[in-house]
Amino acid sequence: MKKIFTIIICVLLLAVAHAQKISEKEAQQFLEKVWGYLKTSDSVSFVNLWSPEDSVWQRVHRPAKGMNLYQSFNHLKIFLNPALSENLNIDRVEVGEENARGTRITAFFKAREHASIGFHFYVVSINNKLIPRGTPGILAMSK
Repeated sequence: MKKIFTIIICVLLLAVAHAQKISEKEAQQFLEKVWGYLKTSDSVSFVNLWSPEDSVWQRVHRPAKGMNLYQSFNHLKIFLNPALSENLNIDRVEVGEENARGTRITAFFKAREHASIGFHFYVVSINNKLIPRGTPGILAMSK
């Protein structure tokens, strides 16, 4: 009985989390917050983006814990060093389609005339707050 109740609660929480469409403005605000943490080397605030109250996702879809998140922070800083050293602002934000991992939101920086670098997160909206899932990704593109 307890197991069935837990499964029902999990399904309801997941339905609520996925029912909320993420706007470009919300994505922009979240990515700007992350960019601010990278600029100021605030790894603690970066790690705290993964909500400890979100116990359903912690057990099921949170492969990154503790040191892995700090390592992700450091990898992002190294990869985005050209944008950090030039003190660039986010050039463009993209909100992808929702899938089983969440919604992919991406920040792009114009690294050179015909090249962009960026980072992305899969996020879900829980109680009007974007919560990342998994570890952030990086990308480099040329036109």
